[in-house]
Amino acid sequence: MLDKELARCRDVAGKLKELEKDNRDLTKQDTDDLREDLVLEKLKSQQLSSELDKLRQELEKVSLDRELLLQEDDSGSDTKYKILEGRDESALKTTLAMKEEKTVLLEAQMEKKAASIAS
Repeated sequence: MLDKELARCRDVAGKLKELEKDNRDLTKQDTDDLREDLVLEKLKSQQLSSELDKLRQELEKVSLDRELLLQEDDSGSDTKYKILEGRDESALKTTLAMKEEKTVLLEAQMEKKAASIAS
């Protein structure tokens, strides 16, 4: 009777060790995956920051061009102003749309990761 109980305990202990090893392996794999995802997100963030800087520079250039045009010739300045204002609005809308797309993408990725971590 004791031999059977001892054998059962050893079997359970062996299974426990296997499960602990599997758990360590999975935890390491999850950590590695999360680290890789973090690096990818950092690179995407840097790319977005770079794109945003380029767009800011373009907006500044358009703004400077508008000021120069307004200074050069006050006649017909309303038309020039409206044209430049339209450009500014278009550039701003484009920038905001790009930012919104990236935000939605990043939020979806975060939710996916959170769901995979939770399960």
